[in-house]
Amino acid sequence: MNETAQFLDDGRIFSIVTRPDTVRSKVAIVLLNAGLINTSGPYRLNVEIARRAAELGYVAVRIDQSNKGESETRKGLSARASEVADFDAVAKQLGKLGIDEFVIGGLCSAADDSLRIATNKKEIAGLLMLDGYARKTAKFRVRQIYRWVTSKSAWKKLFRIVLRRGKKDIEEETVDVRDWDKPSVMINRYRALLQSGTKALAVFSGGVPGYYNYEGQLSECLNLGSDSDKLTEVYFRNFVHIYPSVAQQRKMVEIFLAWLKVEFPFHGDKAARDD
Repeated sequence: MNETAQFLDDGRIFSIVTRPDTVRSKVAIVLLNAGLINTSGPYRLNVEIARRAAELGYVAVRIDQSNKGESETRKGLSARASEVADFDAVAKQLGKLGIDEFVIGGLCSAADDSLRIATNKKEIAGLLMLDGYARKTAKFRVRQIYRWVTSKSAWKKLFRIVLRRGKKDIEEETVDVRDWDKPSVMINRYRALLQSGTKALAVFSGGVPGYYNYEGQLSECLNLGSDSDKLTEVYFRNFVHIYPSVAQQRKMVEIFLAWLKVEFPFHGDKAARDD
C-alpha cells in the first residue's frame, strides 16, 4: 500500500489517497472531516479505516473539506454547495484510477454531510454513518426517562443544570450543534437514498444518548419495509463517541470491512449474502 498527499481542484482541496498494492475494486472509500478535525480524524480514526480498507484492496481517500484543515474556502459558494463541489473534485480525480462508485462517510458531522452529498449523486453507492442522524421515537423517550429516573448521576446533573440555568438537558444541547434539517426532511432524504439502492452502514455509540439509545431506532423511524436490507444498523452502547480506544476502533472497523465485502465485493467475487 502507498499513501500520497494531493491538492485537488486547482489546489483548493487537500487529500490523502491510500492505494492498495493491487486495486481490487472500482469502489473507493471517501472519508470526510469529523467537525474541524483534519484528515486523520479523532484519534486517527480515519487513518485506521483508510489503511484497513486498502489492505483489502479498496482505494481510500481522506479529505479536508472546504475551509477545514489544509483546504481553502470556496468563495461564492455556501457551505452545502461547497460540500458537493469537494466531492465532485475527489470523484474526478479518482475517476482517473478507474473508480466509478463511492462509499462516503465518517463520524458525526461527516455522516451528516455525506447524507446531504449523496442526494442526487448516483455514483455514491454506500454510506458509512458513524453516530449519524436518527429521529427520536416513542421508545427512545421511554428509555431516556427510565435512564434518568434510575440514574443517580443523571439526577445530580439535572440538579446542577436547574441551578445554573433552569433550561434544557445538556445532552439535548449537543444535538443542537448538528446541521440537521427538519426531522421529516432528514427521514425522507435517508429513505429516498436507500429506496434508490444506496446501501448504508449506521453505527451508533453510547456517546449520543441525547437522540439515540437502542439498536433498531433508525430502522424504526425510517420504516423501510421491503428496502430494510439496504440498511445495516449497529449499536455499541459502551463505546465512546470519538473512539479514543484502540480496541473500540478496531471493533468498529471490523464491522465496516465485513459490511464492505458483502455489499461491494471484489471483481469476480460474489457477495457473501449470495453464498
